[in-house]
Amino acid sequence: MAKDEKEALKKFPNLPKFVFVSEPRDFYSPINGKLIKKSEIDLVARVITGGKLRKIFPVTSGIATEVATCIPGTILAEVMGNSIKKEEFFEKEKRIRIGHPSGGYGS
Repeated sequence: MAKDEKEALKKFPNLPKFVFVSEPRDFYSPINGKLIKKSEIDLVARVITGGKLRKIFPVTSGIATEVATCIPGTILAEVMGNSIKKEEFFEKEKRIRIGHPSGGYGS
């Protein structure tokens, strides 16, 4: 893939990807100033790619985040209170709502 860190950063500038999560809480979007209420989301998440905090929440990160909420023993399952079951996850009305810098994702 790459012979050293310098080459890796050049070839794959958006890797690695890290997602930080917490329980839902009210926050203001740094993008548009909109208040995102904790009642509107199931968790708060931020993504770091290429060493930078992202203003958006990439769809690929969203998919991985949602799936991890229904896997027992993951940090996300713990944040969600281990309350999401696979059967519920695939029901449209049970989708995970992720609060992120530009607003909300899912629903």
